Amino acid sequence: MNEVFPEDKIVENLRKAAEHNSQIMVRPEVILWPDPDRQFEAVIPVLQQSLPELLVLGPHQSGKKQGPAIWMKCMIARSLPEAVWPETATPILYLPGMTKQDFKNIPVADPHIQPLMEYQYTGTLFTQKNGREWTVLAFMENEQDGMGLRVAQDNVTKDYLIHVLSMIFQDRDMPWPQTIVDANFLQGLLFPDAAGSILKWLCKGDDYLAELPEGKVEAFMSICSSRFGFEPDYRNRIDCRKLGSQRNEWKQVWHYANAPNKYPKLEPLLRLAKPDDLGTGMFAYPEESWPQVNEQKEDELRKALQSAAKLSINEAFKHLEALHVQHACRRKWVWCELGQSPLALALPYLLAMTDLAMATIPASSIDELTDYYTQKGYVADQSMRKALACVKSEKDKRVVIGLITSVYKPWLHNISTKFQSLVAIDATIFTNQTAIEETEHFVLFVDAFRYELAKEFYDRLGDQGYKINLQVGWSAIPSLTPTAKANVSPIATIVSTTSDIKEFRPQLNNGKDLNTANFRAALAENGFEHIPNSSAIDAQKKQWQEIGEIDTKGHAEFNQTWSNGSMNCLISNGSH
Repeated sequence: MNEVFPEDKIVENLRKAAEHNSQIMVRPEVILWPDPDRQFEAVIPVLQQSLPELLVLGPHQSGKKQGPAIWMKCMIARSLPEAVWPETATPILYLPGMTKQDFKNIPVADPHIQPLMEYQYTGTLFTQKNGREWTVLAFMENEQDGMGLRVAQDNVTKDYLIHVLSMIFQDRDMPWPQTIVDANFLQGLLFPDAAGSILKWLCKGDDYLAELPEGKVEAFMSICSSRFGFEPDYRNRIDCRKLGSQRNEWKQVWHYANAPNKYPKLEPLLRLAKPDDLGTGMFAYPEESWPQVNEQKEDELRKALQSAAKLSINEAFKHLEALHVQHACRRKWVWCELGQSPLALALPYLLAMTDLAMATIPASSIDELTDYYTQKGYVADQSMRKALACVKSEKDKRVVIGLITSVYKPWLHNISTKFQSLVAIDATIFTNQTAIEETEHFVLFVDAFRYELAKEFYDRLGDQGYKINLQVGWSAIPSLTPTAKANVSPIATIVSTTSDIKEFRPQLNNGKDLNTANFRAALAENGFEHIPNSSAIDAQKKQWQEIGEIDTKGHAEFNQTWSNGSMNCLISNGSH
């Protein structure tokens, strides 16, 4: 890494320019810094922070220490209040647009700068050792008085050097290349995210160019031409075929796929730009670039799933397996993230659901059936729900429900029938239930928190690093909220086991009907506070909180389509 910093080096050189041998010459009155092409103009305000004696020739702006020639003379004479710099400092006159030759032609000089002409005799020029005016290129290359870098000599690089000077001027961590500073390196400084800049331009057009700082527009145009092979004008903005080709540098621009929601205007542009023929072989256009291709494949999948619903379960599984392989790549396409591939997303869940539905259900005992369901059978319920959650449109829902009806529903009937048969033989899983005194200080009751939902929640918490424990229990029967909630609540020990049940609500031992008011009153009497939401949690108190969104959402979705849950008795209506 180069340890020389541009700002420090220029400050050092300007101060050296005032050095003189007092035995043979007088101290220069001023330092004249001519800059014919105004190459250093952008960094002068920065230099003025280190050099309060630096004055700029131009229209009067006192706050910027800028003014005409006569103002400069007044500042040099310290006759103005803003002439504040150390006595030992020599005033520096920055002269944008002037050459040192302008001082040689006094008779024809602009009257506005004639008052400065005397300083060619009483001052000194800030130039290179060869007598030429400093340029940014010369400063970057000069080994003794500059940065000592190797710089490419093409005009593009020279122009970029001027544009990036203000960016690198105070950067003490600039990773200068070990070989040569060229246009590509400087482009990266001006537009570190060139691909993102191209995407913004494709979406905004001339509005994006208007947002760029002065001096960066030309650099952006050059990047478009030299690296991406197009001229940024409105017609090319409409034609996104280069973006869709994903070839060469445009492959980087296609990182659009990583954040498609940031660039909503690209989809219609890509739709317009799609070629009629995508071609074949190494020069073919990628299928993933075009929304129409994804739509066509989604239509094909929809028809294939409709056909699978009419097959036997074994044939349906083979059919789904082949479709899964065929459409797996589409789940990585940008259109999937934009919600345009719902059936491709639902496909893995439909396959998992069918796989479970094909297998034999072990049911020689309730324990065996319980083990089967809690180890893998729940995946059928989970997959059915997730497949249905992937689709939004009515036509897609009909397709998914068709497979659920032909594959999942028989499995559901089978496992429910086996469970009912086992309970008919031995119902002790319900009849032997006894109320246990609550030992926890905080209880969260989640209405309709079925086992497969609890398992999903458990896995998510585990993925986030939480240490958790999942325990399986039988719901009270009937497995409805009024009955099951009381059974898992802190007041379970004071619920009557012989009471009449009205609308599935039991009574307390004191005969009170366990409606909402009496339930909360009983909680309070047993030392538990009912809280409305998690913001009220207090670790110093015993508290009970209820969440009913899952149950509410389930009823709403049931009314829209249909839903069912397997083995309700294996599923607790609430969770601690």
